[in-house]
Amino acid sequence: MRKNILKSRTTAVVAAAATLGLLVTGGAVAAGQIGSHGIANNSIKSIDVKNGSLQYGDLGKGARGKLENGKKFAALERRLADVETRLAAVEDELDGGTRAPFEGNDGSTVSGDTATLVLAASDTNGTSVETTNLDTKVDSGDVITFKYELSDGAKCTGGAPRMFIVVNNVTTNSWDQLQPQGTQCGTNNVVSFKATETGSIGPAGLVYDNGVAGKVTISDVTIDGAPMTFE
Repeated sequence: MRKNILKSRTTAVVAAAATLGLLVTGGAVAAGQIGSHGIANNSIKSIDVKNGSLQYGDLGKGARGKLENGKKFAALERRLADVETRLAAVEDELDGGTRAPFEGNDGSTVSGDTATLVLAASDTNGTSVETTNLDTKVDSGDVITFKYELSDGAKCTGGAPRMFIVVNNVTTNSWDQLQPQGTQCGTNNVVSFKATETGSIGPAGLVYDNGVAGKVTISDVTIDGAPMTFE
């Protein structure tokens, strides 16, 4: 699909260049192409344009053809713009990347593909990085993964760290009762869980709220194999 669109884009660009060449090189009107509105037959002078005596009918077939080519060129430009838009959409789909504006709270931050969750000893509410609309389509059964590292006393226990997504107003998370027992901390610090609904992910986030102070660094989040970037 991408190859076909790229081919169409190349073809359109070549056609546009050819048409533009006609317009640029055909600026002068040849002798003998002037009509009978009082304008000399050997050339069109600037005064004829300024005083309004030049009419479309005064132009010969060749000149009128060049004007029509100008209209076609404008239409071609619009087609090119449409191709560019569709090409960008296809490239995003092929790249498979998801980007969304995540915000951290209580000392937590995001940068690129990494989220840093910092929980102070005095913080009993936990911390997270979240977005109100991930705007990414999933099918039921699609696998979501993330990698985490624990430091400064942080532990994987008591429901955290975890990732959650909301699809069709249904919340699913990596520490959910629907996930196999004993797998919530993942293997080699990589956690995976499955979407339970088909639709577009709205709110989503990464949470550390088990009451154990420390820092959790989360990276390499993927949704159905496609990487996710925090903004």
